[in-house]
Amino acid sequence: MLAVMSFLEIFDLNKRKRLSFFSIIMITIFLVLTTIRGGSKGDYKNYKNVYMYMTDTTYLFKTSNFLFEPFYSCLQWICKKVINNFQFFLFVIGSIVIFIEHNYAKKFRISSSTNEKGYKEISDRKYYFTIFFILWGLYLSNIFVIRSTISLMICFYSIYYIQEKKISKFLVCIAVATGFHYSALVFLPAYFVFWFRSSILFKINFFIFGSILLSAGIRPIALIAARLLGGTTENKIKTYLGSTSFMFGSGMDESDGAIILAKALLNIGVILLVGIYCWK
Repeated sequence: MLAVMSFLEIFDLNKRKRLSFFSIIMITIFLVLTTIRGGSKGDYKNYKNVYMYMTDTTYLFKTSNFLFEPFYSCLQWICKKVINNFQFFLFVIGSIVIFIEHNYAKKFRISSSTNEKGYKEISDRKYYFTIFFILWGLYLSNIFVIRSTISLMICFYSIYYIQEKKISKFLVCIAVATGFHYSALVFLPAYFVFWFRSSILFKINFFIFGSILLSAGIRPIALIAARLLGGTTENKIKTYLGSTSFMFGSGMDESDGAIILAKALLNIGVILLVGIYCWK
């Protein structure tokens, strides 16, 4: 559906104005699916156990209420206080992610020409469904909303502040994202990477080879980070590193995981190639 909507949005001028109606249908489908989901995928059972049995609604500042990052834990506590139902909580976090994606996609424009003064002029063409299509391919516009999804989408939205050179607002976004998942801290260099002047080919090569080197050395890097952070975070990192099962706690076996990783690499690879082609 997203592929068809993206195609019509880019190539069919006659239908472009009528597509806004379908955005309501698309968002409704996303919200319904993320609310009613169950099973073991997306750490469903683990998150539900924490929500149902490890959260005390009478007093917020209790150790058992903060098994996860502070903002996520507070949101979990508030939702349980309002309606003690895990599917309601999934609806709330799904709404947050979809709201961020919707706002980003709605605002997105591409600078298409240079005026006589040398400044880039922004095209009025919309890429709403195309953005959702790309996000789906990157496993972000998904029905399996977890802590890292919320965190990553806040980082994603902060790209606007990078483009506008509003570093204080960018840092606020990273701080909020870190409150949902500590991994958001790795997004801090994005501000400097974005404004580093070089060819797109250099940046892509740096990204690819840097990822390979980090993947090879992830264990010692993670152990150093664990020692620096200490406490609960150190225990969590060591638990993940010591796990013998694929994607610890996700409920997926090795064959499922291999297929997902292969699809993710293919999707990201295709998107990078198309992105480079469009850039050039």
